[in-house]
Amino acid sequence: MQESKEPKQARPAEVAAQKDPKLEEQAEAIMQEAAAKREQSKREQAAAQAAPTTPANADEAHAQKLKGVQGRCSVLSVCCVLLAAAVLGGGFYGYQEINALKQAQSTIADKAQALSDATQALNQAQQQIATLMQSNQDLQQHSAQFLQAQDELAQQVQDLVATQGQERDALAKMQAQLKSFSARDPNAWRIAESYFQVAEAYRQTAYARNPKAAIWNLQQADALLVNIEDENILALRQAIAADLSTLQAVQVPDLMGIALRLEQMYQDVANLVLAGMSDPKQRAAAFEQQQEPSDSLADWKENLLTSAKEFSSRFVEIRRRAPDAAEEFLSPQQETYLRENIRTRLLLAKLALTQGSQAEYVANLNAAATMVNAYFAKEHALTQATLESLEQLQAQQIDLNMPRVLKSHQLFEKLASTHIQSLQG
Repeated sequence: MQESKEPKQARPAEVAAQKDPKLEEQAEAIMQEAAAKREQSKREQAAAQAAPTTPANADEAHAQKLKGVQGRCSVLSVCCVLLAAAVLGGGFYGYQEINALKQAQSTIADKAQALSDATQALNQAQQQIATLMQSNQDLQQHSAQFLQAQDELAQQVQDLVATQGQERDALAKMQAQLKSFSARDPNAWRIAESYFQVAEAYRQTAYARNPKAAIWNLQQADALLVNIEDENILALRQAIAADLSTLQAVQVPDLMGIALRLEQMYQDVANLVLAGMSDPKQRAAAFEQQQEPSDSLADWKENLLTSAKEFSSRFVEIRRRAPDAAEEFLSPQQETYLRENIRTRLLLAKLALTQGSQAEYVANLNAAATMVNAYFAKEHALTQATLESLEQLQAQQIDLNMPRVLKSHQLFEKLASTHIQSLQG
């Protein structure tokens, strides 16, 4: 991370050469002057070597060499001093530039970091703002739903209050009516209960055709009207007495006993024996399909034997039946249908018994007796018992001579209507 923020430090000479062109020109001039001095020194040395060597000349030459050396040394010293000054100046300037550059880079890095931090903070602030706006929208939606629910609850409370007020008014009205009823007639509840008993007696008479239940209901209604001194009530009791006398005179047959006898005959149908053949296997074999002869000549023996058996079985057939018996000989499938038809007739007779329909009851028993007499063996004991039971049941009178209306019920209807109109008025 530090290498990406700060560049590598350059050498002082390179920084001076890059940063100060004037110092570069001065250094080049000094180098050229030094090179010229070296050339001049070389020429003097060459001239001195070429001249004859005498003592005087030697001393002079030596002196001149010393002077030349000193001159060169002074020149070199000056060049070194100037070069050192140039180098130091350039290094100092380069160091200052490097420091300034570092400071600028550091400042730029700090500003970039600050800008990055500010951008990140701005993004976070924008996210927080978006979150807050979403939360605000959710709160507004929840607030709207809450307000709607509050309105609905307020409406429900108003409806409940209105309903409660209506119920309170209805209850007060009913209490007032009860007080009025109690004040007007203390025996009203007994009359109402007696009316219910009379109505139940009418239903038992007209629909259920149950005289015993109707008699019990009328007796209960009369007991409730005892000790009520009123002309209308006395007329009601007289009507109840007349209805009781009529119902007690009704002759009720033993319907349960008849139904049980029909049920037993329904179970005995499966044991009745057909006339002609009493063995079921023999009857099934008589209608079993014979084997057909094949068309192959190799089976001539089997074909001959099959044809002979079929001819012999059909050669002589004797059936003796009564003149009033059915002429057709029944197959096993037809026998099943016959027994089911007899059972159906017995069930229809039982239904007519519960409905009190004398005509339907007798017609179904007569049809069952006709089928038993035509298809089943009369010499069999079960067949004889079945025919005898059917004849006895046909003679039974199941139609009750029940009254269709009750005088007490009609009189009570008029009294109740008049009483209700007087209370409402």
